[in-house]
Amino acid sequence: MKAPLFVRPLTDAERDTLTQGLRSPDAFTL
Repeated sequence: MKAPLFVRPLTDAERDTLTQGLRSPDAFTL
């Protein structure tokens, strides 16, 4: 089994950043 990517729950700001990154045309947002 792979280790969990996130050890702690995401904050709203982090969740927003990830969601925007997933919608982004770029493969990765840094």
